[in-house]
Amino acid sequence: MPVPLHGYTIFCDDIRYETGGKYSLIGVYRSEMIIHGEFPFILPKFVLAITYLDEPVDHPDTVQLMVYLPGDPDDQPSVKGELPVGQVMKNVPAPAKSTDVLEIQTVMVFAPLTIRSEGLIRVRAVRSDEVVKLNSLSVVKAPAEAEVPGAKASEN
Repeated sequence: MPVPLHGYTIFCDDIRYETGGKYSLIGVYRSEMIIHGEFPFILPKFVLAITYLDEPVDHPDTVQLMVYLPGDPDDQPSVKGELPVGQVMKNVPAPAKSTDVLEIQTVMVFAPLTIRSEGLIRVRAVRSDEVVKLNSLSVVKAPAEAEVPGAKASEN
């Protein structure tokens, strides 16, 4: 049975490489990024740790990688790149079983990153004509202090 195309992205503030092939993701975002300030908002550093999974056979030489920032139209991502699937496969032994999976990991570092509005940061891969959703992160403005449930206005 073929392996379905899939993958994921971890959104974080920084990545640190360690000895022994390990790395640490610093400031990992869960489902949303809360902006404390006005838009446009500038992050000093923002990292996408992307993992793409595919069948190790019958694949295109390249897979398009696209990052959409809040406000980007569906046909105009802020960042476009390629995952060199064919090049990676030249360095990988032939699959032993039909359930083997090709895993490609890449990191994108933005330093700085300007976020112009609320919305979604979306990461997508395009394999031939198939769009693979690799995750998204919601960007929201922090509520004003008076709007925070349980917050009390200061008395002057």
